[in-house]
Amino acid sequence: MLFETFIPRTWGCLVEKMVSRGLVSDVFDIWPPERCSGELESYYAPLSRQLVTTLLAANAAVWPMYELENQSTRYKSLEGLVVASPAEKECVLQALARVGLSLTRLPGYIFERLPKSSENISILDPDVAHKLLLVRPSC
Repeated sequence: MLFETFIPRTWGCLVEKMVSRGLVSDVFDIWPPERCSGELESYYAPLSRQLVTTLLAANAAVWPMYELENQSTRYKSLEGLVVASPAEKECVLQALARVGLSLTRLPGYIFERLPKSSENISILDPDVAHKLLLVRPSC
């Protein structure tokens, strides 16, 4: 219960407060590490997934928008962003950001913890990009 409920909620509150007060330059620096070894490993394993679930449920504006060079990081809720795979090419993200799409690219281990079927999360693929570009002309 501690690692599945209380710690993710508390960590989520900490992340929200630090982001909203501008106390962090890279939100993923204060995220739980990808792996933990030793005695706590079995308890620690679900922590990142539970933190994602907690932040999504709170509609927290802690997800960094993909920005073009020389722009300060802005944060939004994940519902307002299109999530790019960590493997997505930089040139694709730059082009989509230039025409006004709100994107985020998460570290791989966090991307893997996103719910696979959610109406509130848009994962970047050709169909999603096509639909969004039809309603967001660059002119």
